[in-house]
Amino acid sequence: MDLRFYITYLKTLLLKFRYLILLASVIGASAFILLKFIYPQMFPKTALTGIVGQYRLDNLPLEVSQKISKSLVSVDDNGLLTPQIATTWKNEDNAKVWIFEISPDYNAKDLPISIKGAKISYPDKHTIRFELQQSYVSFPYLLTKPLIKKGGESLGNTKIIKLKTNRDLVTSLLVEYPNKKREQFLFYPTNELAFTAMKMGKLDRLLGIKEVGDFINYKNVKAEAQQNDNEIVLLFYNTESKFFSSKEARVALNYGLDKSSLGGKRVLTTVYSKGLFYNTTVKRYDYDVTRAKVVAKDTLLKIVTTPDLVNTAEKIKSDWEKVGVKSEVFVTTITPTNFDAYITTFTIPYDPDQYPLWHSTQTDTNISRYNSPRIDKLLEDGRVTTDLEARKKIYFDFQRFLAEDCPAIPLFYTTYYNLERI
Repeated sequence: MDLRFYITYLKTLLLKFRYLILLASVIGASAFILLKFIYPQMFPKTALTGIVGQYRLDNLPLEVSQKISKSLVSVDDNGLLTPQIATTWKNEDNAKVWIFEISPDYNAKDLPISIKGAKISYPDKHTIRFELQQSYVSFPYLLTKPLIKKGGESLGNTKIIKLKTNRDLVTSLLVEYPNKKREQFLFYPTNELAFTAMKMGKLDRLLGIKEVGDFINYKNVKAEAQQNDNEIVLLFYNTESKFFSSKEARVALNYGLDKSSLGGKRVLTTVYSKGLFYNTTVKRYDYDVTRAKVVAKDTLLKIVTTPDLVNTAEKIKSDWEKVGVKSEVFVTTITPTNFDAYITTFTIPYDPDQYPLWHSTQTDTNISRYNSPRIDKLLEDGRVTTDLEARKKIYFDFQRFLAEDCPAIPLFYTTYYNLERI
């Protein structure tokens, strides 16, 4: 048989089954379009996102809660308050009374708001009135946390589809966004469990981890590093300890610490750096071993730190040994009571008020046991001063005098990583 026979035979088949072939082509093309373009829009794949940590529904991390609900007020990148559920607000009686007008889309009494020490009333269904025991100009910053009702109902356009908990701790949260796309947040108590889930393909993303691990070698996983402007590593001196009760010793070992070698961008104060109140002119204590060698060396310091900052603690120990001061490093998961220096992370509030951390009366939260009448007065004035420029001067002075007295050493901003499967 020659080639012409096969060509003729093929033409005959095509002619005989032309309608069937055309129908199959149309069905195939339609199926391709459906599967490639239409089906993903109608039934989008649920994105699987891992979070490390144990959280209740009322204290979810901001990277989750801000995506699924709204707060009464929010904060912009400069640390300034902006409207959200509340459209306007004002204070009366020297900031002892705060009144918030809320959007007509909400009923004030339906909002799950509870502030310790505040008396809450509702003059009408679109107004909330807070009466405080003392003047407090920073009060609106307490209302920046996104609100989620007890049953798992958000206050935005995002719907909580399914919520799983174990002893009030959220283990899984499935949400649907206004564009109908879905995301499931899966919570893991440890890095190890989250890493295992990522390696087994059970996660598309893993957010907010402090180390990349061996994912640095994975070609199908991208690691993105981000500086956390709201979290720093902070070294607290115990100002009641025999050694660090001396300002001379605190200042000397501040000079004796090479902060540029610790990793992360250096930070100068504990006030939010992008806000109006950050003082860039405070004393820097750049590395200077000659100024560090004036302290007594017949002592053994106890440095306490958290598990994730052991390397930082060891570096500080090494720097201090170079100027003749010996120390030992201990690890803890709780705030210690017996220490000379305590290294931990500190979440910087958007507002400069840090009364709980430094005021001498705050024995439960004043980690360094710091006592300064001048700092106490500045913190007290900062809480009741409503004029912006006057308040700015107060907190500039607060940072300057705190740096000079040196009850703690701000070290560097923390870095976290987001892993994404590619």
